[in-house]
Amino acid sequence: MRLRGALLLLLLGGTVSTQTACLFRKKKPTPPPAQMPNPKPAATAKPEPMPPPPRVDTRTPLSTVPAPPEQIDVPAPPPQPPTRPPRPTPAPAQTSPQEPAQPQPPAPPKLVQLLTPAEQRRYQQEMERYLRNAEAIVAAAGTRALNTQQADLVVRIRAFAQQARDQRDQDLMTARNLAMRADVLARDLQRSLR
Repeated sequence: MRLRGALLLLLLGGTVSTQTACLFRKKKPTPPPAQMPNPKPAATAKPEPMPPPPRVDTRTPLSTVPAPPEQIDVPAPPPQPPTRPPRPTPAPAQTSPQEPAQPQPPAPPKLVQLLTPAEQRRYQQEMERYLRNAEAIVAAAGTRALNTQQADLVVRIRAFAQQARDQRDQDLMTARNLAMRADVLARDLQRSLR
């Protein structure tokens, strides 16, 4: 056992001594960083002094300065192209009794929806009902004082009703829709009057 203890002690002592040897070893000083030589500033050339301004003799009268030539040769402008005379406007064509007037091309046909007789009667009845209702509301509103918004509604209702009457013979569906718009606006007017 003693032998073991001695060996253990020897091993421990060896490791301690190697570690302490590292502690006492002198470190080599690190060299200072290399310094770059400062570049010498380039010799700046001094600008040459400006020559002194020329001397002007102020005692010389102006009459001794030579006058500019009286005639200066100016080149003539290039010739301009001839201009066209304005076109005469044609006189309105007068038809002589011998020449027949040219016929006007017919207006393009307007596309309308074809309705059965039952649909025509129904649309006609609806349009009349819408127009009667709108006119009754406008007549009732005429007895009251209206503000600007209400007066504007009355003008729009009358315009839609007139357009519906104008379209009655050409396009019954459009006339019905215009009358319906007049009726809707008239109901809005009636609500605002309450």
